[in-house]
Amino acid sequence: MDELVISLEGLGFSTLECKIYLSLLDYGAMSPYQIAKKVDISRSSIYNALEHMVNKGMVEIVPEDTVMYIAQDPEILINKLEGDYKKNINNASVGLKRYLETRYEEKYAILNDRDIILQKAGKMIREAKQEIFINTDMDLNELLQDLKIAVNNNVRIIVFSFVKQECNCQGVEIYSHNRERNEKNTNHRLMLVADDDLVLIADNSTGREKWTGTVSNNRLMKSIVREHIHNDIYILKIRDIYGKEIYDNIHINTLLETKKF
Repeated sequence: MDELVISLEGLGFSTLECKIYLSLLDYGAMSPYQIAKKVDISRSSIYNALEHMVNKGMVEIVPEDTVMYIAQDPEILINKLEGDYKKNINNASVGLKRYLETRYEEKYAILNDRDIILQKAGKMIREAKQEIFINTDMDLNELLQDLKIAVNNNVRIIVFSFVKQECNCQGVEIYSHNRERNEKNTNHRLMLVADDDLVLIADNSTGREKWTGTVSNNRLMKSIVREHIHNDIYILKIRDIYGKEIYDNIHINTLLETKKF
């Protein structure tokens, strides 16, 4: 009996409600006065308890006699509880997700030093759980230890580069135009997205002495960089299949294409 009461209490019923329900199962239909005597409680308290139990579906009022109560069939009660529980779990899951979305706060940080940028990139790589996208003409071996940690954690690493990359870390997927690395054709760029967590964009373009960059959790920035790297890889693979002439058919004659910036 005690274990049954504990189980019912675990379903959200009070000790008094459990005693009333079990008494009605034992003795059948009873009036509030009779129930109060069985569970040893005042009549004033029994009415309040019975009202709550009716609302919970534990007991029913006998249709022919509005002062008599009967216990709900246990199977019907358990099925109702199970249905209510699943509904509440689903509603809570949806509600909490929406709640977190409303609390989403965009964050940005400015990085003004090459070493700091590399340290932040390394930390993002090490802490990734699923997938990393990188676009860079830097030597990947500068991030070698971080890349190895990510590979050992079964994180997929996808790299696009315009220059040759001879990374000493097996397991990194590299898509490259294989241009020779030199100061004239190297733009010194680093774009990195780790999972759906953070995006880092940094460079040392012509005219600046120091590297500068930003790291953010901005959703649009993460999406743009991922799409950019995907499209670079797609175009590279299409070129490998159809030849460099493919560019003649896809160019739209912008300043970017004609290098007039």
